[in-house]
Amino acid sequence: MSWICDVCGQTIDQADEADLMWFRGVDGELRDGLMLVHHDNTDDESGGCGYNYDQIPDVCVNRHPADAYLGADGLMRLLANIVGKTMPTDETMVMIQRLHIPQYEEALPYMRDAVSRGIVIPSWPDGFFYQSQLEDIISWAKDDQD
Repeated sequence: MSWICDVCGQTIDQADEADLMWFRGVDGELRDGLMLVHHDNTDDESGGCGYNYDQIPDVCVNRHPADAYLGADGLMRLLANIVGKTMPTDETMVMIQRLHIPQYEEALPYMRDAVSRGIVIPSWPDGFFYQSQLEDIISWAKDDQD
């Protein structure tokens, strides 16, 4: 599987090249912004992918290797974070799909357009699709780009 970095928009080809990053205010409250980003290989506080921690005052940044959230144990870790309210719930639900549902990441950039154009009719809440629907979205997007 490969993913798209939420900061630079470039491909992440392997899980060990990625981190999950989310924010908590200094008051302990969760902030929006769970992201999948290129792994930070720097020894400074730049955060990788050109991300500057100084741009968000009064926020603690949580950053962990993405491979810790893959497989059965990784899925359980993500679900436990939802229950424990240590990650933003709605964004974690999307991240679970990005990391664990085949073809979800590939279809993600085209989902809203595909729904608005009637390519797929969602059977679930916004952002939840059957595999066959993900395949339809990807097929439509490829045909649309040709």
